[in-house]
Amino acid sequence: MWQLVFLVDPTRHRAKRCHLVLRDNQINVRPSRSQNRTAGVVKAVDSVNNTIAVTIEIGGRILEALPVAKDVDIQAEWLNVNLQAFESQNLKLSDLRPGIRVHLKLVLGGHKLLVKTIQLSE
Repeated sequence: MWQLVFLVDPTRHRAKRCHLVLRDNQINVRPSRSQNRTAGVVKAVDSVNNTIAVTIEIGGRILEALPVAKDVDIQAEWLNVNLQAFESQNLKLSDLRPGIRVHLKLVLGGHKLLVKTIQLSE
């Protein structure tokens, strides 16, 4: 079993946090109060087709060809030891490379799941 956290409420056009649970090739959606995001490692990036493949950290499943929103927010944050402060940088999808650890925020856009936010992590 593996879980994927995403936001969805198409009937009210508002975001609502839910869990997408895959067990025995069946997908179930259940409400969640968790603030977790989907964590994984980038396997492949296709900036032409605006998709990303990610290996999920729990269970090692691979999510292939996840569509990325056109207005995706990609952020890298790090600690600058000299300044003793966190710094961040906005990135493009083409800046991502296989092997980078990421946290994804997924939303329902139309009738498909989209990657809305990508946060790089160490």
